[in-house]
Amino acid sequence: MVMHYFKIGLRNLRQRKLLSFINIIGLSAGLACFSIFLLYAVKEFSYDRFNINADNIYRVYDWWSFTGEKARSGMEPSSATPLGPAMKRDLPEVENFVRLKDGGDAVRVDGKDQAVHILFADPSLFSVFTFPLISGNPSTVLNEPHNIVIMEATARQLFGTDDPVGKKLSLKTGDHYEPFTVSGIAENVPQNSSIRFEAVTSFDNILQTPDGKARMSNWNMTIGINVYVQLRRNAHIVPEQLAVFRQKYFPDEKAGFIKSGLWNGKGLSPSGYGLQPLRKVHTGVDVDRWGAVSVKDIWLLVCIAAGILIIACINFT
Repeated sequence: MVMHYFKIGLRNLRQRKLLSFINIIGLSAGLACFSIFLLYAVKEFSYDRFNINADNIYRVYDWWSFTGEKARSGMEPSSATPLGPAMKRDLPEVENFVRLKDGGDAVRVDGKDQAVHILFADPSLFSVFTFPLISGNPSTVLNEPHNIVIMEATARQLFGTDDPVGKKLSLKTGDHYEPFTVSGIAENVPQNSSIRFEAVTSFDNILQTPDGKARMSNWNMTIGINVYVQLRRNAHIVPEQLAVFRQKYFPDEKAGFIKSGLWNGKGLSPSGYGLQPLRKVHTGVDVDRWGAVSVKDIWLLVCIAAGILIIACINFT
């Protein structure tokens, strides 16, 4: 019986070659579109899940919800330089912190300039996040300001097949180049990581600049950083704790809001700190609308692809 149906199908294909060709191409295109968009959605939702401590890592953000004639609300990543150290010092639930700042891309090796994406980070980067080191100790590899860790692909780009550990390279800072020593090699950063870099050096290099020194203990000035904290296992921080924490470093903030007509004085505060789970950073457009991808857009593409597939299936049938 099955062979009978198979023969009838082949006969119909031979008799209606053009129509059969159009139907098969349409179904194939529908399947291809659906598969591609589905794979895209899976990748977008998989961001940062490779981190072993992903459940305990959060990006700190500022939020505000003002009332009155100047009513407005919003959120954005926190960028106060002393924020990370203060949270670790004042909040028992915070086990560690990492401050990140994108640097330049000008690297010089043996007199030859090359483009490498540089990241400045606290030494705790490799302890908090899962960026495995091929060589070097995660807890000490960035302890010295002029140490630098390069990715495996970057090592091949700059030094070929030679072992780069202990070798020198120069990073452009301002109008001149400063020497750095390669202290370790890390595996290439996964494609589904919201933190991207090809080489990383100590955040102390930022703190030693005039701007860094001016902002080291200033809560109202920024140098454009992101602050991540790692909470202790099974620990949670409630909004009331963050409100008390903010009040400590902004003691006159509430009075200023009332005076400016931005707040009626009811509740905790119209502004404060929040914690965004690491797994939601890539799709957190409410906190970072420029660097994140909208979940609605992802599902919209999947729905469009599913619609194309359904139409193709109906047309084929």
